[in-house]
Amino acid sequence: MKINKKTKIFLGGFVNITNAQNLNCLALAEYLDKDKYDVYTMYFKKGDFEIKPIAGVKFWEVPMPYRIFKYYIWLKGILVCDILYLPKLELHKYITFWNKIFRKKTIYTVETIYRDYMYKKVIQNNNSITAFTQKIDSFSKVYSITEYMHKYNTKNIGLRSDGILHLGVNTNIFKNSIKRWRLSDIIFIGNNMKYKGIEDYISMAMRFPQLKFHIAGGGGNYNIKEEISKHNLPNIVIHGSLSHDKLCKLLEGVQLMYFPSRLEGFPKVVLECAAAGVPSILYNDYGADEWIISGKNGFVVKDMDEAENTIKYLIENPTSLSELSQGATELGKSYDWNIVIKEWETVIDDLLSK
Repeated sequence: MKINKKTKIFLGGFVNITNAQNLNCLALAEYLDKDKYDVYTMYFKKGDFEIKPIAGVKFWEVPMPYRIFKYYIWLKGILVCDILYLPKLELHKYITFWNKIFRKKTIYTVETIYRDYMYKKVIQNNNSITAFTQKIDSFSKVYSITEYMHKYNTKNIGLRSDGILHLGVNTNIFKNSIKRWRLSDIIFIGNNMKYKGIEDYISMAMRFPQLKFHIAGGGGNYNIKEEISKHNLPNIVIHGSLSHDKLCKLLEGVQLMYFPSRLEGFPKVVLECAAAGVPSILYNDYGADEWIISGKNGFVVKDMDEAENTIKYLIENPTSLSELSQGATELGKSYDWNIVIKEWETVIDDLLSK
């Protein structure tokens, strides 16, 4: 009897380090069909959280010193697996060198819109846009995570994009049964706070002293406590970086996220909040109306004044929060990994068949 060979996939993220790309790899490891795929990925011994076993997934520990042994783990992935997923360009020259020898299929996801700060960063790290686009061309397949990103990067910097490959959210870990009849608590979630627009958020807290403004995250060379003290803002609560469990608990008592970043690709925190029934106010700089329908599952605004008017509307029309909460919940469900993973499996199967 013929036995179908499983496809071996290496997910190139350090899955116990808390950032979006690493956590996406952890989600892929969990949701890929183990009847079709053997999944391999890697983690640091001293990561941000403990890795729990997943049936059908092989977790390779990167020994210390990490900066040396990660080369070994990557080479191991190239040797063992059929397909490599690279969510970032770390060790690109090294990986490309070995992959030219062993000729494995590679997938890369573009998760940023390259303009302003990000455009300058690309020039700084690659000397030219041409050098950067040539680097991206080294992958078998390149996917953008939003349609806006796909169009903008292709048109403005000539970045290759073979289509759209969405990211997902694990809706099961979020509770969304809380009735949201009155706006009292707003949240900001982000780890590079100045980059994510924390200054607008603090200014909004000054405009609504009757509301409580929560901040989850940190970093970005911004002293929040100093700003709070300077402006005397007792309505701001700092939570620091939170585990998923603690974030879920916090979101149970929050009715709205105000996320004033203008330099996003696709903010995953929007999906996490949506899965908890918390709608978001977003700026319109990065194509958020691709997934947000203003007034139905969140709001897309052009500036802080529009955001302020939206908050005033929600205060004056408290019952609208319940409808928005339901719309946000449906948004989260539409990006559930159980649904989105089918896109990834189609890409993997098609790539291996060529």
